[in-house]
Amino acid sequence: MAESAADVGYAHDLSKKRAEANDALRKLPITIESTVIVEMAITQDAQKLDHFFSLNDKEKMIMEKKLGGEELV
Repeated sequence: MAESAADVGYAHDLSKKRAEANDALRKLPITIESTVIVEMAITQDAQKLDHFFSLNDKEKMIMEKKLGGEELV
């Protein structure tokens, strides 16, 4: 029973982080299409989600461009 409660707590934490990622991406100067593409890539991988929140805004933009398929110059 304790494991089930932990699983529910973890799922709730991930759900909250997904919403926070969406909010953070909406604040970046990117297109809606890029937001959706990157949001899907980030939120389907817990490691990417954690990494995203460890970045500053400039680094988030670089991550967004890489995940969105843009070439960095």
